[in-house]
Amino acid sequence: MRLHTRFPSPLGRGRGAIALTAAAALVLTGSIAVPRSVSAPCPRVMVIGDSLMVSVANELPGALGCDVAKEAISGTGPVGPQFGVVWADRLPELLQRVRPQVVVMHWLPNYYDVPYDSPAWLPTVAAGVQRLVDQLRFVHARVYIAVPPVADFGCEFNDANALAFTLWAWAVRAHIIRRAKVIDWRAALDPGEDPTPGLHLPDCVHLTDAGARLAAAVTALAIRR
Repeated sequence: MRLHTRFPSPLGRGRGAIALTAAAALVLTGSIAVPRSVSAPCPRVMVIGDSLMVSVANELPGALGCDVAKEAISGTGPVGPQFGVVWADRLPELLQRVRPQVVVMHWLPNYYDVPYDSPAWLPTVAAGVQRLVDQLRFVHARVYIAVPPVADFGCEFNDANALAFTLWAWAVRAHIIRRAKVIDWRAALDPGEDPTPGLHLPDCVHLTDAGARLAAAVTALAIRR
């Protein structure tokens, strides 16, 4: 059984549509730098998160036209330890070293100590992410959290996994995480009723280079607003 995760795009009209069209055009032309005023300084940007954030982070400096502290680690999750990383313990060192003004984070449902179909799963993950956001906001960083761009086409998730992906994407989009701005990678990569080809790898979770470039362009536009 496949549980669909189709969302209406919040970028479907007005300024959002212009931003998304511009981002798509930048990806298609191979030039993804977001124009900025010569007088506008680069903020100190740091990214944290998992494997999707790793791939997007590799494209973000070109899209933003600024250096980016790429601190994401594949396989990790917001509630640790996952793959030996406890992000709540790791953040203080990063904050001291990078002193970020802007932090972008993305999390897949990489938390396995509680079963995906347990009522405790979503509150546990949300509380872990909220703790990280609170640490970042305490030092006055501007925080963005990305909606997972997980495709549901062409892949079969089991019921529990599909439910976890769906719940988490909806929770992020619904601003369940306080004091963090939302970047909707999901809507940007698949804004219509049909899947956008060439943006996801065959696992329907991770991104191709083109998908990562588009997510980076949308992220850069959000940071530059």
